[in-house]
Amino acid sequence: MKITRARVVSGHIVRFYLDDGTSVDRDFSLVCGEVWDPLLSDPRKFRQVRVKDGHPYWPGDVDVCPDAILRGKIGRGRPPKFATIGARGTLWSGRGVTSL
Repeated sequence: MKITRARVVSGHIVRFYLDDGTSVDRDFSLVCGEVWDPLLSDPRKFRQVRVKDGHPYWPGDVDVCPDAILRGKIGRGRPPKFATIGARGTLWSGRGVTSL
């Protein structure tokens, strides 16, 4: 599966549309860090989520590993499990970076 587009549906909840016609909602309200805090505190900026080549990103070089979204490692009402913030504010999940 590949993420094709995204839009904020409410607050910090983003709906990610997948190439198989389904979608998943993820809540970013519990994500934190020096790159994320300013983005999450500015609703106008947060709504600027875009997708390029299956990777969601925001202004300021903030992006998320698509695998973390698809596997529910973030946005299910709890802080990211085994997540780290990489260079440029990238949120990578679990056991490293996994490509789709």
